[in-house]
Amino acid sequence: MILDSVKTLLKIEGGDKDEILEILISRATSFAADYTGREISDPLLENPVCAMVCEDYGRLGSEGVSYKGYSNIIETYRSDYSDAVYAQLKSIRKLRCI
Repeated sequence: MILDSVKTLLKIEGGDKDEILEILISRATSFAADYTGREISDPLLENPVCAMVCEDYGRLGSEGVSYKGYSNIIETYRSDYSDAVYAQLKSIRKLRCI
C-alpha cells in the first residue's frame, strides 16, 4: 500500500498525517497516470508515486518559494518534481499513437 510505504520513507508514525498524505497520494497518482498513459490502479505507478509524495510533503509550507537567502546560505525550491522522479515516470511511460 502506498500510504504505508510513504509513511515508512518519511518516518511518520500514527495516523495524524494520513489525511494530507492521502490527498498528496491522490494528486500524485493522477499526475503519474496522466503522464505515463497508464491506469491509476497500475502497480507500476507505486514507486514513482511514493517518490512524488515524499517530494510534495517536503515542500509543504514552502509553496511558491523559489529562492531564500540567509547570510551565506542560499536555498532554492523546485516547483516541479526531481529528475529522478521523471526518470522513473519515463521508464514506464506508454507510447502514444496519434
